[in-house]
Amino acid sequence: MTRFEATVLGGGVIGLFSAYMLRREGLQVALIAGGEPRRAASWGNAGFVCPGYGSPTAEAESLLQLIRWKLGRESPIKLSTLFLLRESMPGGWLYRFIRRHTTILSHAKELKDMARDSLALFEQVVKEERLDVGYYQRGVMEVFQDKKKLDMELEEARENAKLLGTRIRELSGEECIEEEPLLSRNVRGGILFEEDAWANPAKVVMEMRRIVREKGVAVIEGEAASLEHSNGRVVSAKIGREHVKSENFIVACGAHSPALLASLGIKLPIAAGYGYAIKLAPTNKRIKRPLVLGDYHITATQTEEGNLRSTGFFELAYMDIKPRESRFEYLRRNAAKYIAQFGELEVVEKWYGARPCSPDAIPLVGRLKGFENLYVAAGHCRLGLTLAAATGSVIADLVAGRENRYAELLSPSRLGL
Repeated sequence: MTRFEATVLGGGVIGLFSAYMLRREGLQVALIAGGEPRRAASWGNAGFVCPGYGSPTAEAESLLQLIRWKLGRESPIKLSTLFLLRESMPGGWLYRFIRRHTTILSHAKELKDMARDSLALFEQVVKEERLDVGYYQRGVMEVFQDKKKLDMELEEARENAKLLGTRIRELSGEECIEEEPLLSRNVRGGILFEEDAWANPAKVVMEMRRIVREKGVAVIEGEAASLEHSNGRVVSAKIGREHVKSENFIVACGAHSPALLASLGIKLPIAAGYGYAIKLAPTNKRIKRPLVLGDYHITATQTEEGNLRSTGFFELAYMDIKPRESRFEYLRRNAAKYIAQFGELEVVEKWYGARPCSPDAIPLVGRLKGFENLYVAAGHCRLGLTLAAATGSVIADLVAGRENRYAELLSPSRLGL
């Protein structure tokens, strides 16, 4: 059996870009692709590649705020009761999240720089490999019908523009509708994040699978049940009866990473933040760019085939929860308040899946303590597609023994790992 120089576990965008960058180094690479691609967070995300839109800091300010989100009927953020009770105790994920959120501002500029570098690298890969992913860069526009919420978001966007160099353009309600004629006349104003881009997330997954195969990566279908180790080194990944041997292992299984690493006694502090998505029947009526419907924290995008999509919700829970029909209806009902077609067209696809979220809102990328050849690349939460290309570059540099400017920021050692 072939002994690989690097084996990546996980077939989402983080695993795919890690395998791609490692193969570009000339290494013999295996990719253990996991289960059905449509179940991964990479498949159903908004498709944003966004160094501009979104705060680089954690959003929760206190346990009280988390409880308010849980109880709010129309809140886009939910917590399961069991998760709230267990993980708010000392050492739990929420406990760490609340304690660490105030320190994240010191890393905000570096994380934004990484997002910009990642966008440039992503675009380079799209062009060089001629990826058919519907990629374009026209910015992301966030729009509001509630003037108070608009003013609050404008204040934060202006602060980020000043501190982080985010390029924004403030828009009146009339300017929003001029930019996007399908928008409701109830829109009061918005913000255009000019740096940001979009790609069809499902096509990114399938195209990157195609490319890594063509580059010579051995793609192994299935999920690793466990990792086997000896003398401080991981020696193989077990898939059914097969043992995949390798010099280096990179765990990039998203929200499933903690379960796999538990076989080595490693407790990876990643929580599952469930998101939902709907895709509608195609229409000839088109929006020009990705939209964030700010009053409800949901998105509206459109594929090149004309399918409108909406994504949203952030439900912290333990793995393998059942999807709730009310979440899909939430997306459809509230997206229709901005774009009428969401209430008129048939829903042709529903998706839900778990985003992998670290407690300090910064991904965990680097070597894990106690194993000289074991790396993790997980915890990207809503920034998976945005940071995928740069994350792959970090992994390639670390495995090759080179320095990388983002290695310290992302290192698992900051959380004692």
